[in-house]
Amino acid sequence: MGTQQSELQAKQPAPENVKPESAEREKPAEPTRPNDPLLSEQTKTTKEQRRADWRIIKDMSHYIWPKDDLGTRFRVGLSVVLLIGAKVLNVQVPFYFKTIVDSMNIDFVAVGGTAATVAGASIFAYGATRIGAAIFQEFRNAIFASVAQKAIRRVAGNIFTHLLNLDLSFHLSRQTGGLSRAIDRGTKGISFLLTSMVFHILPTALEISLVCGILSYQFGWKFAVITASTMAAYTWFTIATTAWRTRFRKQANAADNRGATVELDSLINYEAVKYFNNEKYETKR
Repeated sequence: MGTQQSELQAKQPAPENVKPESAEREKPAEPTRPNDPLLSEQTKTTKEQRRADWRIIKDMSHYIWPKDDLGTRFRVGLSVVLLIGAKVLNVQVPFYFKTIVDSMNIDFVAVGGTAATVAGASIFAYGATRIGAAIFQEFRNAIFASVAQKAIRRVAGNIFTHLLNLDLSFHLSRQTGGLSRAIDRGTKGISFLLTSMVFHILPTALEISLVCGILSYQFGWKFAVITASTMAAYTWFTIATTAWRTRFRKQANAADNRGATVELDSLINYEAVKYFNNEKYETKR
């Protein structure tokens, strides 16, 4: 028996060196960047990006002018009327200012009280015009705020309903933190997009047209051409610069989504993180 046991022990492989429990644990692997499209910087061609932008504008236009909501249409129309009124008043301001300066350059003693009356009336009209333009703008913002908030509420509700209707595979592989951050960022951008569509693009073009018309009538067409060329160059520079920095903004958004995902998932799975002593690993992520 002793001989057989010694032979069996000789045939068994030598045991590997086992580290004691007190030995230092292996360092966790470096975190890798996920391939989830929500958390990665997606690259699109210029044509694809323009098509996506026009699709977004088309979708948002339904919230500005809905077919089944006369109240929203009335508010948008009233906001546009107030906007046009504010633009017209702003155009009148330089004329009143010119009249004030010209009135002050007159000998009041020789002319009499007429110049003083004209100057006083011009000053009053100048102040009333500025105040009126500011009042129109504030009323416009107050009236359009309900339209923007209603659009935000409807879009957020549609997104939430869509997420609930997705299949189980999506929710099992979800990136909760990045998804919630993207939804929050998107809903906040709706108000800016709607305001830009209604109050910035076309009204600014209208105001530039009015200014160019006044310059052409008062000083000749050359001044109008110079003004229009300057605004066209500024518009081109703004669009080109915005398109150039869009990729950096996408990278920042993707990094923000990754950070939110790691933060939320780590806090939800706090027990697992503490059990495996992965605090440093989660921090590196």
